[in-house]
Amino acid sequence: MRIKSYLEILKSKSEELNVPLLDAFKWKDISNSTYYRTINGVTELSYDTAYKVNLSLHELHSLRKHREELKAKSEKLND
Repeated sequence: MRIKSYLEILKSKSEELNVPLLDAFKWKDISNSTYYRTINGVTELSYDTAYKVNLSLHELHSLRKHREELKAKSEKLND
């Protein structure tokens, strides 16, 4: 059995939550160059960076979900 890299785990989580991975990097103020170096296989993510991006994916997903719920409630009130 092969162990997944941090990037592979984050890509899967990004797809599952429907949050672009680049957005997650930006949300935590992680540089674009770190994102592109990682995506292109130039470097591996550190645990700390992967942890921050994982948190970011969940935060952005929660915010999007909350915003959609508020919009639905608002539309319901306006009907």
